[in-house]
Amino acid sequence: QRASSPPAQSEIWARVGDLYAGLELDVPAEAAYREALKLDSTRYRPLAAWLAAHQRHREAIELCDGPLKLDDNLPHFMFLASVLGTGQPSAEDYA
Repeated sequence: QRASSPPAQSEIWARVGDLYAGLELDVPAEAAYREALKLDSTRYRPLAAWLAAHQRHREAIELCDGPLKLDDNLPHFMFLASVLGTGQPSAEDYA
């Protein structure tokens, strides 16, 4: 069965990103996560988490900012808190 809907395709790309990330293949992992996001704008979490894990907190925060502006519910805030707690963000990341 083919995954023809954008959300289904996005799920596949996110899993491909997870596979590449697990193999520490950073360039294809990021590309796969970005493809997942392009297909489904609500699928920002895998890319944001990956960016934070690679000390790219500013980009991760910016990804989280859009959904928070649209829907300020608790799960979005909790995810942002987990992004901020990953690695060692600098003071500039919070600016």
